[in-house]
Amino acid sequence: MAEKTVKVDEAVHQRLEELKREYGVETFNEVLRHELDIISKPEVDELAAFLQEDVKETVQSVVETIRGIGQFDEEVTEERNREVLEFISTKSGRVVSRISFDERYFQVQYRGQNGEMKDCGRGWYSSNSENPKFGRHRDTHDHTEPSDVIEQVETKVTGAYERWGK
Repeated sequence: MAEKTVKVDEAVHQRLEELKREYGVETFNEVLRHELDIISKPEVDELAAFLQEDVKETVQSVVETIRGIGQFDEEVTEERNREVLEFISTKSGRVVSRISFDERYFQVQYRGQNGEMKDCGRGWYSSNSENPKFGRHRDTHDHTEPSDVIEQVETKVTGAYERWGK
C-alpha cells in the first residue's frame, strides 16, 4: 500500500487513538476506514463479490456452516489489504474462526489447541486454470472437493468453539 501523510492536531490525534482502542485495530488507516465506512459489512455476498461462482458458493456454505456451530458476533476487519470476516464467540469474546477474502480466493482459519490461528480451508480460482481449486489447509488440490472443505471447516471450528468459545 502506498503510504500518505496526513497532518492532524493534538485533539484529532488523541481521538484517533481512542478510536483505535474502540475498534480494536492497530493503525489510524483502519480507524479511518471504519469512520469513512469504507470497510465492508459482514455480508458474504459483498465480501465474496469478486470470487468465481463455484468458489463464492463454497464460501457461502462455509459461512452458514460456521454460523450453525455456535453463537457468534461477526465483524469485518482488514489485514494486509484483505477483508477478514471474524467470528467472535458471544460468550468468551474470542475470535474462534475467520475468513480472509481476496479477488481470487478465500482462506478459512480456526483457533487451534495452542491458541494460534491455523488454516483449515481454502477456495481459489485463477483465469489461468480451468477449474477452481479447493484445499483443507493453505494448499489447493485438484482432487479436493468443496464438500471436503466444508467438512474440514465444520470439524475444526466446532473444536475451536468447544475449546475457546465458552
